[in-house]
Amino acid sequence: SGLRSAMDVKRCLQRLVGHSGQSRKGIAVLDLGWNCFTDDELKFLGELVSNNRNLRQLGLANCAASSQKNQSISPCVYFIEQLVHGVSL
Repeated sequence: SGLRSAMDVKRCLQRLVGHSGQSRKGIAVLDLGWNCFTDDELKFLGELVSNNRNLRQLGLANCAASSQKNQSISPCVYFIEQLVHGVSL
């Protein structure tokens, strides 16, 4: 999908994943594979997914760049940590 070249990745993610609410409309399957996200962007994506009621399948193959904060921790950890707050998981 080429999100890395977007000016504001978080705003793009918000538009793709953030609009769920109580509505039955929304994306149910989303593949973001091969987009290189930072740890901050993956954390934000985790927050969006944890509040999304429509998304049933999310592909994140090869999405993590090396962490700026701690290179021994995969940025995907920041995504996974947010899932504990999920409302529909």
